[in-house]
Amino acid sequence: MRVGVLRAATRPVDRPLVDVSEIGADAKGECQPASVWIKASRLHPLIPHETERWKSYYRQRTAVERELGRLKTGWGLTPLRIRRLLRVALHVDLTILSQLADALARTA
Repeated sequence: MRVGVLRAATRPVDRPLVDVSEIGADAKGECQPASVWIKASRLHPLIPHETERWKSYYRQRTAVERELGRLKTGWGLTPLRIRRLLRVALHVDLTILSQLADALARTA
């Protein structure tokens, strides 16, 4: 059984029509997905809480949140009085640079 009806003017000459059974599609002409998204929830997380992988991710997350809190409260990133993305990025970069310089000064 041949699939598709094309006019002779629009169909390339060297390209024949393909049978559905040859390409492995189902009868409706739809493809089967290679993978399916799994819906995550708080009760059923994608990474179980008992594993070392989850503990590692959680340790990294808490370290990042702790450092962002220090930057906001101790280094003045909360009260931004500037606008535009480039200026905010410059302000954040200079703040982190000053924090690193302060840490280097303490160790030396």
